[in-house]
Amino acid sequence: MPHLRIESPHDKFFRFAFKHVELVRDLIQWTFPASLVNHLDLTAIRWEVGSWTDNKLRDKRADLLFSCPIIKRGDSRKSPAKNALLYILLEHKSAADHHTVLQVLSYLLRIWEEQQRENVLLTPIFALVIYHGMTPWNAPTNIRELLGTEFAPFDLQLDFKLKILDLTSWAENSRETSPILTSTLQLLKYSRRPELIGLLKDIFERWRDSLVSQSFKEWLQAAWSYVMSTNQDLSETQVQEIVAELLSVEYEPGSLVDRLYRQGHSEGLTKGHAEGIAEGLAKGKAEGLANGTERGIIIGRIQLLQQLLGLAITPSDELTFLDLEPIKVLANSLEQRLKEK
Repeated sequence: MPHLRIESPHDKFFRFAFKHVELVRDLIQWTFPASLVNHLDLTAIRWEVGSWTDNKLRDKRADLLFSCPIIKRGDSRKSPAKNALLYILLEHKSAADHHTVLQVLSYLLRIWEEQQRENVLLTPIFALVIYHGMTPWNAPTNIRELLGTEFAPFDLQLDFKLKILDLTSWAENSRETSPILTSTLQLLKYSRRPELIGLLKDIFERWRDSLVSQSFKEWLQAAWSYVMSTNQDLSETQVQEIVAELLSVEYEPGSLVDRLYRQGHSEGLTKGHAEGIAEGLAKGKAEGLANGTERGIIIGRIQLLQQLLGLAITPSDELTFLDLEPIKVLANSLEQRLKEK
């Protein structure tokens, strides 16, 4: 049985991953029709969180709805089209559901009904269902299929059709998708499969090496909780060993450590325990870069290891007064504890 009991783990990880606009942008470029992508301003995608008064829509779909401006190609001024926005609705299924097409259609209708109540122009919506079940998708993808073949000869104006991204048939060609999107889809696809054991390190490494605005710490924690609540073949020790190995990466210009430092500095990360890992890394890296020594990087590693072990995070000021050798010994002991935990 899975090691953690988390309610709706697939839903929680899906929502965490695809609230990142960068990931949605990559997904659109890869899966949407080229004729549509060519008319979208992908630099201006917006997460439509908290925009709806419909309780069912707000509670269920608010964090999976995005808007993107539509533009006229061939016009140097990039003037807006008459209908200036497209909504992108993301849904996921970990098992084929016979009534998915009806469920998604109900979300579209709720959005349009609310716009009608607000007396605003209706917005076109492109819905995408990401399917990460154990067997290929075999449920209806349009209203005709849902009603049954006996109605096929009749013109019943039943044109609504779902676009399904079926990960069971995905070739996993990393050249077609960004590293972060590739890893995210792989984690969804293999979350319940024994093959995840051999893939997890590569998944984490691609996140580590490709992060720009996303927090590696947040992704790591979300993935850790996800796989420990869904995969029966993966042990917590195996995950801990992979994480411990990743934390041993040394500083180089342009590496994750360097990028996290620059990101933390530019965004002005706030202090507090909730951001303990990010702050510890930022402080540690800042000190290391300022002093031209290994000290800052090791301090950041110590604080991250303490967080993963559930220990109190030692303030950077206290660690700074220690000699370099005791700091190294502490970091090594924490890494060993994580491996043995």
